[in-house]
Amino acid sequence: MRELLEGFKDQLNRIFREKRYIILLVLFIMACWICMDVYRDMVVKDIPVAVLDFDNSTISRTIITHLSVAREIKLVKPEIYSVEDARHLLTTGELAAVVVMPSSLSVNLKKGRRSKVLVAIDMSNILLGKNAYKAIRSVVGMVAGGAQVTMVRKLGERKERTSAVVAPIGIDANYTFNPARNYVIYLIPGLLMFLLHVYIVIMAASPYVTEHPTLTKFRRTGQLFAVWLVGMLFGFFLFYVLMRYVAIVPPSSFGTVAFHLGAFLVLDILMVTFIMNLLPNRLQALQTVLLLAMLSMMFSGITWPTDMFPQWIAVIAQIIPFTPFAKAFQMFLHYPVALEETAHLIQWYFWQAVGYGGLLLLLLGLKHLFAKSDPEKDGEVSA
Repeated sequence: MRELLEGFKDQLNRIFREKRYIILLVLFIMACWICMDVYRDMVVKDIPVAVLDFDNSTISRTIITHLSVAREIKLVKPEIYSVEDARHLLTTGELAAVVVMPSSLSVNLKKGRRSKVLVAIDMSNILLGKNAYKAIRSVVGMVAGGAQVTMVRKLGERKERTSAVVAPIGIDANYTFNPARNYVIYLIPGLLMFLLHVYIVIMAASPYVTEHPTLTKFRRTGQLFAVWLVGMLFGFFLFYVLMRYVAIVPPSSFGTVAFHLGAFLVLDILMVTFIMNLLPNRLQALQTVLLLAMLSMMFSGITWPTDMFPQWIAVIAQIIPFTPFAKAFQMFLHYPVALEETAHLIQWYFWQAVGYGGLLLLLLGLKHLFAKSDPEKDGEVSA
C-alpha cells in the first residue's frame, strides 16, 4: 500500500510540479480554449458571394433582397466584367460563389417556361461551398415558388389550391438534437475530448519513459491511478465548466457521464500500458502511442462515418478506446440518456478491457517466464 501511495504522489508531483509537464498542461488548456474560441460564432456566416443581375426585374431584385439577409452569405460587389474575372475571384478566394441571373429569368417564369440561374461555387472548401449553395438554393427556390404561385393564380386556379399545384409535397423539418444547426455541439466535444485523450496517453506513457524499467508494479500502479484521477478531474472540468462557454451542458445524469469518462480513461491507460510493455524500445513505444492517439479522431467516426471505412481500417477503429467514447458523448451531450440505454457501448468497453487486459497479462507472464529461464539476465536485473 505504501508503494501505491508513493507512486501516486510521484505522478502528481510530475504533473503539477515538473516544468515540462506544467508547460504541457498549460498547452492542453490553451488548445481547448482556442478550439472553442474558433467556433464561437457557432455557424458559418458572411461567406462572400457576388450577384450578376442581367434581368433587373422584380423577381431578380427579390432574390437579391433575400440573399442579402441570409445568415450564411454576405453579398459583395466586386468589379466583374467577364467570365475570366469571376473565375479569378473564385480562384484567389475573394469570392466563394457567383450567382448569375440571365436576362430571360422573369420572362421565362411568367410564361411558364423553365428558367435557370447559374451558380458558380468554389468547392475547394466543401464547408463554405455547401453552406453557400444551401443558402442560395433556398432563396432562389422560395422566390421561384412564389412566382409560380402568382402565375398559377393568374391562369385561373383557385387561391386555396395554388400551393398544392405548385408544391404538392411540403417538408416539415425537425432538426433533432441540434435545432440551431450549429457546428459547436458537434465539433467542440469531439475536439476537447480528443485533446484530453492525447494528454492522458502522454501522461500514462511518461512513467515508462522517465522511470527505470525495474520500477515495482505497485508503484507503477499508483502512478497510473494518479493519471486516471487527473483525467477524471480534467474531463469533468471540460464537460461541466469549459463547455459552458459555448452553451453546452450535459443533459444526461452525472452518473452516466462519469461512467463513460471513467471507462474511457481506464481503457486508454490499459492500451498505453500494453504498448509500452510490448515494444522494448521506450522511444519507439511512445511514438506508437502518440501515432494511435493522433489518428483516434479520424478513426472515431467524427470526421467520416465509420460505416464507410475500408474493412481493415474499421477493425483498427474498433480497438481504439476513443471510438466508443466518441459515440457515447455524442449521445449523452445531445439528449438525456440513461446508462442502460448505452449498453451496446458498455459491452464495447468490456471487450476492449478484456482484450487489452488479457494481452497485457499474457505479455507480462511471458516476460516473467523468460526472465526466469535466463539466469544471467536475471542476475543483471537483480543487481
